[in-house]
Amino acid sequence: RHRGQPVLKLLEELHARRVDAEELPPLVVMRKENTLQVVCGNRRLYCLKRYALEASRAVNVWCVVYDLKSKETPRPLVFKYILATTTEDS
Repeated sequence: RHRGQPVLKLLEELHARRVDAEELPPLVVMRKENTLQVVCGNRRLYCLKRYALEASRAVNVWCVVYDLKSKETPRPLVFKYILATTTEDS
């Protein structure tokens, strides 16, 4: 529903209560040791964090969590995680 839309459109819709955070597609998260990192859904995460701050509300969102060392974790997701954590932003 929000794919291809400006990132702040989701923020506007959250504030207008046209969108419920729990109805958004789940964030895809990678667990490495004791840390969690969003692999897919960073734009949604940005909007959700900003909404929580601006609205002074707790926000719940669904997540699919994969373990980096698990054999069941899809390999393309592992590669995306590795690429994202080894690339420096310039």
